[in-house]
Amino acid sequence: MFGYWGKYGPGSYAKNDIVSSALSFENEKVQVAFTPMPKFSDDKVFVDTEKYFFLTDGVIFNIAEMCKSHSVSSLKELIPLMYEQKGEQFFNEFRGSFSGVFYDKTNDNLLIYNDHIGDRMIFYVQVDDTFYFSTDLKQLSESLPDSFERKINDVFVLSMLSYGYSPNCQTLIKGINRVSAGCYLRITRNKIEQICYHRFTNFPNTRTEKENVERLDALFRQAVGRILDKNKQYGYRNVMPLSAGLDSRMTVWVARQLTDEPIEDVTYSQSGYYDEITPKEIAKTLGNKMHFKPLDGGNYLKNVDRAVQLTSGLVNYSGAAQVIDSFDDLSDKDTIGVIATGMLGDIIVGTGYTQNDVNQPFKFGDGALSKKLLPLLQQTAGNQLLENFSNREIYYLYVRGFNCANLGSPLVFQEFTESFSPFYDTDLLEFAYAIPLSQRFGNKIYDCWILTKYPEAARWKHNGERTIGKKMRMVPVFGKSIPLKDLPARMAMFVLKKTHIHNYDKLESGRSMNPIDSWLAGNQSLHEYIYNYFKANIDKCDKIGMRETISGFYDSGTSFEKLQVISLLAGIRYLNL
Repeated sequence: MFGYWGKYGPGSYAKNDIVSSALSFENEKVQVAFTPMPKFSDDKVFVDTEKYFFLTDGVIFNIAEMCKSHSVSSLKELIPLMYEQKGEQFFNEFRGSFSGVFYDKTNDNLLIYNDHIGDRMIFYVQVDDTFYFSTDLKQLSESLPDSFERKINDVFVLSMLSYGYSPNCQTLIKGINRVSAGCYLRITRNKIEQICYHRFTNFPNTRTEKENVERLDALFRQAVGRILDKNKQYGYRNVMPLSAGLDSRMTVWVARQLTDEPIEDVTYSQSGYYDEITPKEIAKTLGNKMHFKPLDGGNYLKNVDRAVQLTSGLVNYSGAAQVIDSFDDLSDKDTIGVIATGMLGDIIVGTGYTQNDVNQPFKFGDGALSKKLLPLLQQTAGNQLLENFSNREIYYLYVRGFNCANLGSPLVFQEFTESFSPFYDTDLLEFAYAIPLSQRFGNKIYDCWILTKYPEAARWKHNGERTIGKKMRMVPVFGKSIPLKDLPARMAMFVLKKTHIHNYDKLESGRSMNPIDSWLAGNQSLHEYIYNYFKANIDKCDKIGMRETISGFYDSGTSFEKLQVISLLAGIRYLNL
């Protein structure tokens, strides 16, 4: 497994092989080991000087820009200079998917930092008078001294069954947390602090819509260009997911304009759904190579253990399993560069607001996939889960975006390469969130951007349903807004499910990229696999006295709620709890 691990303090790891790594550093206070992925080697440094020790992991897109402005030629020269000139938050200027460690030997000051969007996993815990950290949760937990008691975190258990993830960076193991987006750990003289160096806001600017479209387009092209330049620098292939939605479409469309290098698109869905049809048409129009993986039958959902291994049991496994199944078919993975995605474009250029009200608040349970156990979660967690976010949009960015979406495909891709969404670019994200809500709400500026700058990309409807530039008529149903034209089919499905008539496969499968209900109802092999996995692992919940609660949740649950239980049990199994 690639990554780094280490400690600050006098304690030792229980396993001696924890430092059997390609690279290691040790003095009387600090011990660090690093096994870097053998890609993007100039972005991954490991340096020990008389004054400092530091390492970086991931990819940093603006190295050349920063080196030029500081008159140096490499990241190894740049980092100590930036630390001396800008202080301990020097990494705030980095752009990309990265994390790192910096140790000031003179001042005995250890810094462990995550990027602005928190898509790098860094786990940490204090045991007695020693601080331990690692990018691998299982490795960390199993290598701690015997004085650390490995207990299942009941708050995380209930979070997984409600949200499908932890809203606030907890893990399945009580006492072990992970570093949040835009934060770093400072450890000095046995004092540990998590400090926020960057927080996105959405204070509106005063630009006109036309001015905002121009600036948005320039920043997006810069962000896509940075990814392409990184791949060109190392001679890697450009691989990009492509769906029927707008976000990946815009990434691929702009990339095609910015490079003459080949682009390979990947799409996956139930056969015959828009996520097969539309991406194939777009790829053909752009001259891209297309890889399509049919998900028919949902057999990828049997890939429980590998998905949970790659995500450390932090999130519902189904999304990661889907990505694993689809990208496993690609050949020559060692030549794939940064995978450019469209993640979170809908809530960055679009918005996380459901009302045209900048003061729309958020509440406990917003974003939860299941409401059934929310009262028990609130009773158990108290105020642990709600940070003081300024409004609903910022809440959704950090909770549903950084603490959920980032724990799926990015972690799968980090097994063999790096990935990044141009919508995540700090410069673009900050600007997009400064566009007034009146210009963003209802995809207004998103559509205006496409129609103004890339009108040909508007030929295909968004997800096969909404014409770009036109609003869909929505109706509220059970607290959710759905397209009016979908209401008859939704009502029919609801009645068929409630009456336990399971012959609605065609009705549902034609309307969904991944119709899990119909798969579990119609694929006997899959149904048996999920049920047998549950029966084989439910005993693990006896340790936390929640077997009855979890069994009842599974037995009465929807198809997706059953998968939430499977995710939880697989996480407990993987971590040997």
